Amino acid sequence: MTRNAPLLTLLAVGVLGGGLFATNHLAAPPAGDAVRVAESATAPGPPAAAPRIGTIPAPGVVGVVPDPAAAAGADRDAGARPDEIAYAGRTEGRPMTVAVVVTGDEAVAYVCDARDEVWLRGTATGGELDLRSADGSATLTGTADADGATGTFTLDGVEWALTAEATDVDAAVAAGRDDVADVADRAGMAY
Repeated sequence: MTRNAPLLTLLAVGVLGGGLFATNHLAAPPAGDAVRVAESATAPGPPAAAPRIGTIPAPGVVGVVPDPAAAAGADRDAGARPDEIAYAGRTEGRPMTVAVVVTGDEAVAYVCDARDEVWLRGTATGGELDLRSADGSATLTGTADADGATGTFTLDGVEWALTAEATDVDAAVAAGRDDVADVADRAGMAY
């Protein structure tokens, strides 16, 4: 290796960097020119919405850059079905949590406390709930509408009244009711 090799390497890197800088600087029009080109390409009429700060519209393109978060929310709302509803509540007389999800004419429920947990599946036809556990030891019957659900939960022959308010799954989870999300997932609810 010669004594001049490091200097020649630095010189080559400097020339390459300068060439890339010049190419980049000459290839892209200044931000003001891009805006002027976009404005001149539009027909006369009401002024277009200003682009978001930090964006440079391409020549001939006018408008606002869409907000990705809003687009994701629109897609999520488009997937939700109007015949899906979740309920969160409790039994009376024995403090058991109740989570019910209705999707169309089908319903899934989860009832639990420190001693027992029961999954139930059944129908929700005409606002009437009729659910049973897989082993037949528990039933949940009652009515459900846009505001809430009321009825009876029976486990091994013992009955408890239940009430549950209609809820948004995300709001229920935020309030500490993860069971509502578990039931919604099991029911195939789009939330």
